[in-house]
Amino acid sequence: MGGALKKLFCLLAFAFSAAFATQTVAVLPSDGVLSNDENELLTDKMREAALKVLPVSKFTLLKQDVVVKRLGGMETYIKECSETSCIVSLGKKAQVDYVAQCRVGNLGSKLRITVELYEVSTGGLLGMFSDVSEDFDKLPSLMDKHVPDVFMNITAPRQEASAAPVTPVADTTAPPSAEKKDSTGLESATALEKAIEAELGSKAPEKIDPQVKTEESRILSLSKSFWVALALDIAGAVLITYGYLKDKEVVDMHDEYRSLGEQSQNSDFGDAWQKIDDAQTMRNTSYIVGGTFLAAGVGVHIWF
Repeated sequence: MGGALKKLFCLLAFAFSAAFATQTVAVLPSDGVLSNDENELLTDKMREAALKVLPVSKFTLLKQDVVVKRLGGMETYIKECSETSCIVSLGKKAQVDYVAQCRVGNLGSKLRITVELYEVSTGGLLGMFSDVSEDFDKLPSLMDKHVPDVFMNITAPRQEASAAPVTPVADTTAPPSAEKKDSTGLESATALEKAIEAELGSKAPEKIDPQVKTEESRILSLSKSFWVALALDIAGAVLITYGYLKDKEVVDMHDEYRSLGEQSQNSDFGDAWQKIDDAQTMRNTSYIVGGTFLAAGVGVHIWF
């Protein structure tokens, strides 16, 4: 009985985690030729930009100490940075979905800043910003201007490469009579084809209907509602099952209470009745809360 109940609770935890899961983002400490204080400022600018553009309902930005702890501490992190030039491996070790870092190096007498954002699962570079500055004082303003666009690539839909305008191909199967020369000696059919080609080439690509984007948002909302409803259903089922098991315990406890002989002490009767009362309270509470969760889950299924 205990093993089955444990499995039910594990299933419940999985359902809730699936319903309310968020993707994690880590900003690694900035690296390069700057001082620790200057690197810390650039790291804060990176985190500030991420918080501006990433919705908190879908993304979790890990605290800096959590990132360093997952990497094994600052000393281990520094060692890892010196051994690998790919921040994706650090992102895998930090157990996040996306990882970003700012690096500053020397370019002659100037400073070169580079910001990179990777998707850890694929190792793909989602966004990048690189520029040159005369001194450190100009770097924060550059980051305020460009780094938010780098993080926006996480939420931007993956768009297919836009196709170049297709040049109409002349119909070579047209009968010779279609190519009649006008009084100036030019072929009228060829002139007409060129006019059509110029008209087609000058037309801008059709814009995507806003209703399509609205429909995509609606589908995403329905998917999330489904997981929420499923989590509520499972929670209700677990609690009702637990209440049913408690009800069986109450029946067994009543039988034990009736079996107490006259030689039993008054304290034995009191303890036995207290156990029955506690079990009945747990049973009733589980039934009420479980029924409420089930009703809420059905409501989400119907109305959302």
